Amino acid sequence: MKLWAAYCKQNGKRAIIFPRDVPTRWNSTYKLLARCYEYRDLLVTFIQYHVSHINLYQSHWDACSNVCGLLKVFYTATNNLSGVYYPTTNLFIIESLNIASAFAHCESDSELHESVTAMKDKWLEYYKEFPNIYLIALCFDPRCRLESLPDYLSAYYEQEDTEDKKFDILYWWKEHERYFPILAMIAKQILSTPVSTVAVEQQFSAGGNILDPKRSLMSPKSLQIQACVEDWTKAQYRQQEIDQEEPYDFFKDDQPAESRTDNHGND
Repeated sequence: MKLWAAYCKQNGKRAIIFPRDVPTRWNSTYKLLARCYEYRDLLVTFIQYHVSHINLYQSHWDACSNVCGLLKVFYTATNNLSGVYYPTTNLFIIESLNIASAFAHCESDSELHESVTAMKDKWLEYYKEFPNIYLIALCFDPRCRLESLPDYLSAYYEQEDTEDKKFDILYWWKEHERYFPILAMIAKQILSTPVSTVAVEQQFSAGGNILDPKRSLMSPKSLQIQACVEDWTKAQYRQQEIDQEEPYDFFKDDQPAESRTDNHGND
């Protein structure tokens, strides 16, 4: 690590510790490969001089780019659907449509075809048909409404893409509540249902990180205060445990890598 830090400094780059790869988390694999791809030029020469039994070639980086292009879609979907400060139920079909589009995009790649086919089959075991609450929630999105639902479903099963725009759906219903009072009440109930339990699981993980063996005598009240303070700090960004940086876009033409740091560490 000291050699790596010194080498990065010599080349005008900020030294980073690469995220760990967790075999059961595709997002961790994506973050590791994406960060390696950004530092690919330095890694090639560094490994060449300091790791004699490994050589990295352009074919390796091409494979890395292809895998990242697919995993990035799941990474983005996980972040968007794990939010706790905004509704997520109405986003599920849109994110599923993006995933279906990624499958269609990568199926033609001979190196990824077998893996993508297996992933797609597994995905359709769960989401060949959508739960009704996701369909209803999308109808309460004024950008889509009931008449657009067939188009979204057709696009999903035809594996086409859709444009994703930032939109505050709760604010829209608040502004139009006087025009649609009953629908607004229903919308609040539908849209308040979280699509993912990740936020709850993260709280348990956060509690375990705070109450470590060195703090085993911490009272329940102190633990609650510490957990609340940490959550309030993250709340100012309106996100929890989500990277603030934009992921590298592997579906576009090659872009110049920039030096960025991971503000939130590993998964």
